[in-house]
Amino acid sequence: MEEYITIWDAHVSPDRKTLAFTGLNRATSKWELVLADTAGKRQIVAWSDDERFYFQGWLNNHQLVVRQSSVYIIVDPYQNLQEKLNPAEFPDFDTYNERQFFVAFDPLLEKAIYKYGDSILLDLNTMKILARIQDGYDRIPIVAWLPSGERAAVVGTLNIKEKSFFPPDEIFIVERDGQVEQLTHLYEIFGRGFEIDHLSWSPDGTKIAFGGSISDRSDESIVTVVDVLSGKMLNYCALNIFGDNSSLHISAPVWSPDGKQFLVEHLYQGGSSVLWVVDANENVAFIIAENQSPIGWTTAP
Repeated sequence: MEEYITIWDAHVSPDRKTLAFTGLNRATSKWELVLADTAGKRQIVAWSDDERFYFQGWLNNHQLVVRQSSVYIIVDPYQNLQEKLNPAEFPDFDTYNERQFFVAFDPLLEKAIYKYGDSILLDLNTMKILARIQDGYDRIPIVAWLPSGERAAVVGTLNIKEKSFFPPDEIFIVERDGQVEQLTHLYEIFGRGFEIDHLSWSPDGTKIAFGGSISDRSDESIVTVVDVLSGKMLNYCALNIFGDNSSLHISAPVWSPDGKQFLVEHLYQGGSSVLWVVDANENVAFIIAENQSPIGWTTAP
């Protein structure tokens, strides 16, 4: 990809057949959203503009989500269609807080999750709020939709009797109709707050992998898997690296197609990182690279 000065925001399609990324074209000085095959060969430019934009990821196998300024653009390069959505028109959307300016659309483009203090589930057809999930942190919503759009996993916080600067995180399952159920009980397990960085569904939708740290143990990050049906933690690995840099956060787990392993990037305050592969069945983890970020598993070219 020598035609690009720099490359950002790479994501693999849900069917693992296409790589999408943004790049600054040397010849045209335009920012482009590029689709490539799994061998890295450029296929088409899905979107381009003179101004920088942010590629949020794939909505499904044929639509991609672009954010430019305060507007979201749903791009379908295969049918040459675009749809603009302005979050300022959503009820209870915090347009003035850049830290919370983020919308997680479901794959069917019928629901949206965003934050205004709490995390909010919105019906895009009726513009009615279906659910609110308490979140005591000033952050973008930590959300993962199932590829079917049937439900979403959302990180929220609990109210506890003990005084704490760090309200404990838990994972909640949010159904399309607005029903909410607490999945994890991390505060009961660890006896203190647990801060979740990211989460992702297993390919078959039966498990959720997530990473984070116990609130008063910044030198220890943990990745674990929870069974969605029972709510039980199946296993977890503590990723301990002792050195000059303390732990910063864990990237969203990237599952292998068979659901047996996943990749996570462990970042540190000094800017360095290590890439782990975690065996979800054997409860073991191995470092496979340094200062490399996982993008996704792809099919063979």
